[in-house]
Amino acid sequence: MSDAPLYLTVHARPRPEQTDDAKALLTEMIAASRTEDGCELMEFVADEQDPLAWMVFERWSSRSLWEAHAATERNAHDGARLAPMLAEPLTLRFFVPS
Repeated sequence: MSDAPLYLTVHARPRPEQTDDAKALLTEMIAASRTEDGCELMEFVADEQDPLAWMVFERWSSRSLWEAHAATERNAHDGARLAPMLAEPLTLRFFVPS
């Protein structure tokens, strides 16, 4: 497993009637994730032209630390709570230094 940093984007689109609840939960999830070993950046943003097009930018010090984060019970539990609030499944894209 590489020690190179891992970058990823997580795209989310809340159901319009669940926007406030989804934003609150996602904000909680991000705050908890920022305390985890290896999390160097986690930023929640919305598209200027489409405020329901959300993205979370992440940087982890290694893929193995991100995988440990992804495998936590908290992450699974919160992800299951968030899923019904979304209009479509989360989309993750992974990037590595070139």
